[in-house]
Amino acid sequence: MDIALAEAEKAFKKEEVPIGCALFHRGVCIDKAHNLTNADKDPLSHAEMLCFQRLGKEYRPSEVEVVVTCEPCIMCMSLLLKLGIKKLTYGCKNPRFGGLTVFNTLKAIQHAPFEITQERPEEGIELLQRFYTLENTRAPPEKRKLKSTREAKILK
Repeated sequence: MDIALAEAEKAFKKEEVPIGCALFHRGVCIDKAHNLTNADKDPLSHAEMLCFQRLGKEYRPSEVEVVVTCEPCIMCMSLLLKLGIKKLTYGCKNPRFGGLTVFNTLKAIQHAPFEITQERPEEGIELLQRFYTLENTRAPPEKRKLKSTREAKILK
């Protein structure tokens, strides 16, 4: 989780939603990424997606453990299910877009095809709360102040 949290900090410093991901094979980190949706101008540039886009053929997804600072969204959760990863460890829950919490992806398929654990949720929440209390310099001026109170409260 330390590697994923360090990646999330990088995203925070770039004014991206602070979510980090790390992939492990036999206990060794084989890739890491953080959200880059604004930098890439691509709404699909989530940390999990970026890691798996770069994953070489030398690694089977069924042998890969995914560690992410926040519960994967429905898109990323669908990717993990499709790939058939070995294990998912996530930090905080995602009360708005979570593939497990909100959309209950696993209930739809009746069982979890891989192990799922939650670890150190308070650190992921703290990062997201810090992010959502900042002013979004890319937003129109009339929308800038609305973000801080609304989004930060949802995470509490």
